Amino acid sequence: MTVNKKSEKMSKFKYLTVSLLVTLLKPSVVSGLECDLGRSCVQLKDCPLVIQQLRLAQSARTDGAFGAMNRILESIRAIMCNVDTKNVCCPKYIGTLKIPNTGHVCPVYALNSTSVRLMDWPVYGELDSIESYFWREKDCIPFQDYKILPETASLNYNVEKTHMDVNLPPSLDIQDARCLAIWKNEEYAGYAHLNLPKIDELEDNTVE
Repeated sequence: MTVNKKSEKMSKFKYLTVSLLVTLLKPSVVSGLECDLGRSCVQLKDCPLVIQQLRLAQSARTDGAFGAMNRILESIRAIMCNVDTKNVCCPKYIGTLKIPNTGHVCPVYALNSTSVRLMDWPVYGELDSIESYFWREKDCIPFQDYKILPETASLNYNVEKTHMDVNLPPSLDIQDARCLAIWKNEEYAGYAHLNLPKIDELEDNTVE
């Protein structure tokens, strides 16, 4: 078998595997979400984070980590806005959480106006206590200049990493949040600077 034919076969296999995972996205709700934050209800292929998570689910399935695969698929079901076509309210990238002393980073996405999703989050034990804190102020982290880092993505499943959804306090909207800090078992676990453009700013930058 030539290299080109082998590459074509592998690409076709990956496409079929992702297609199989899409068929597993059977909705667990009877109606879809209403997309907020100025978003439209889009197809899976038009949502970069969902494509990333489908590839992670594919990688987990290949490794035999079916529990992790199901958890990833369930997180995609949670953002479906049309259960018949499997369209989603695509999460928006708003910043990156830095984990101190490791060099590891966790991209942060707005799921809606009241919750965010952290990708590449370290897997902790079931008894670990995780606490999150949000601020409106940009100078919330001492000695750290406010900066939104470029978006990154991991496409290969790692048994040591997962995703984590975090709810904002009731008094705060994601468009007003500028900082996030996480504590694990009362120990500082990382921080992120956040920014989601106002809806009117998004509309002003829309190309007709």
